Amino acid sequence: TGAVLHRISTEYLTRLLEASARPETSSDSSALLSVRELEILRLISSGLSNQEMADQLVIAISTVKSHVRQIFNKLNVNSRTQVLARARELRLL
Repeated sequence: TGAVLHRISTEYLTRLLEASARPETSSDSSALLSVRELEILRLISSGLSNQEMADQLVIAISTVKSHVRQIFNKLNVNSRTQVLARARELRLL
């Protein structure tokens, strides 16, 4: 697990801690995104489709869709536009 922790930037962890301390965030929206979910979030922000993300990451499209659903749930949003706005608000992007 030490190797995984080294791949998570200090800046990202600081932003998550700050976001979780904000009173307007619910426990669901402040949930920690996994490294893969953060990677998917960044690919969403670059405008890639689910299929393009799956191809780039060499994973099944169903796996991408599952990650996208998890990100939406954790950030309490219903669309890609909302997830990008919320991620920027939480300074995840």
